Amino acid sequence: AHRLDEAEELYETVLEIRKVTWALLGMAKVMYYQSRYDEGQNILNRLSTSNEKYVEAFDWLAKIFEAQGETLKAQKALQRAVELSPRAILRQQHLSKMAEINNDWYIATQASRRSVELGKNSCHKTPKSYLRLATSLQPQLKDNAVGNKQNAITEVFKTLSDLKKEFNSNQDVQVRANLLEGDSYKNLGKHEEAKHSTSQALSCYDGLVEDPSPDLALEMGKGMVKNHDLEEAMKFINDPKQQAMFDNNTNEYLKEVVTKANQESVQANIDTF
Repeated sequence: AHRLDEAEELYETVLEIRKVTWALLGMAKVMYYQSRYDEGQNILNRLSTSNEKYVEAFDWLAKIFEAQGETLKAQKALQRAVELSPRAILRQQHLSKMAEINNDWYIATQASRRSVELGKNSCHKTPKSYLRLATSLQPQLKDNAVGNKQNAITEVFKTLSDLKKEFNSNQDVQVRANLLEGDSYKNLGKHEEAKHSTSQALSCYDGLVEDPSPDLALEMGKGMVKNHDLEEAMKFINDPKQQAMFDNNTNEYLKEVVTKANQESVQANIDTF
């Protein structure tokens, strides 16, 4: 906090002399870190209006909007930023994250596809880009427009195959990749293949050296409910080791879905989770 106050004083001194862009941006960053979002937004709006090509202003506007829960506005700011600078991988990754939250699968697919391409020879290569790409293509797997569907099928399974190879020593990633493969088969109506992929995910999950994160335990639980035998899903959810990972609400929710559902209503219920 002390360093932020010092930075604010420095930028104020400079800005009293002249309204230079770097000092305005610096001041907006200080406002962001101090959670003074409205003030930061005002500065960035002025910056982006006076210099429409100042791409960092849009990056920081997106950060402020995201912090305020304004994910649609954050996405729009990032779309403007990638128009100006499409080869910035972190920017594309941030855009794919916002678009996924907003269920804008078209933009999510574009941004995550670029993130994967740009990440191939980069230190910023991350499994999340591959997972987001495969996730963003799921709606097309349910689409009966044959051309789109066939392309999406090819891309989904290639993306997941590449993900498994690129991060083959990361068991957490292997679990998530197999779960998403299970979802992909389920969306194509291939229930036996979905079950097989979910079993593969469970094997990787059981082989984790460290305890799974609560987030991964929940994903595994949801995968079992959606894409495996209900009996096996119940066994998984009732396992004391798993129950320790779930919070009470999640635990009760998963148990309730399994006990009262057949496979079709499980799918309907779990999709709203």
